[in-house]
Amino acid sequence: MKRLYMIFIIFFTLGVYSVTAMDQINLIGGGSLLGKVYEISSSHIKYKVHHHLDGPMCYIQANDVHSIIYGNGTLEKISQKEQIRQEKMARPERHTDSRRQSREKVSVPQLGEPNLMQQALNLLPTVPIAGNNLKFEFGGDTWIAKVNGNNFLAGNCIFEKNDNGYFIKLNTTNVWSGAVVEVIDLLKNIGVPLGPAEGPLKTAAILAARIAKWMPLKGPAINLEYNEGPPALIKLSS
Repeated sequence: MKRLYMIFIIFFTLGVYSVTAMDQINLIGGGSLLGKVYEISSSHIKYKVHHHLDGPMCYIQANDVHSIIYGNGTLEKISQKEQIRQEKMARPERHTDSRRQSREKVSVPQLGEPNLMQQALNLLPTVPIAGNNLKFEFGGDTWIAKVNGNNFLAGNCIFEKNDNGYFIKLNTTNVWSGAVVEVIDLLKNIGVPLGPAEGPLKTAAILAARIAKWMPLKGPAINLEYNEGPPALIKLSS
């Protein structure tokens, strides 16, 4: 009996430790969520619920979150960051044109309304490029590439009709902060290195690693070929 009691105490202690090791997301309207936080951005928080860490990723709007208490006891107030951001947006514009242009470069890439051809492109599988399987999404003059469902690269695109389909020129304007090293390696492997921009970009990525976000990248163009088929195929242009 004493042995069974000790086993119960051990498992109860381990269970309490497992729960307290989770992150607690405190909501502005009251209540909280228990789980593991994986990503924080200005728009959303990505997490997994505590009883299903092997399950799908969940999302919650950042402006619905008051604070996060991490498993190690650290408190991060999300609502204060959102309030500061909104106050900055409400202030009168006093920047020079050069500063305004700089701010526009770091804007979040937004897909436009895809036309029929782009809708067909968006249904195609991933494109293997230098060891990475990139899933391209097109909308208007914007493109976003993801790897394993995570943001990777983005920019604007130009379509040129050819005999078999389209030649697609992808101008890069943004890179996801968590994918900088992989993007640099990819560009090197396809023969379009960043040159002197590589060092500063890596440094900026390290500084931005705490909060994943889009970073400006005026990099080289990536060229694709779209064969309308059948079968339809998109690949890296030789």
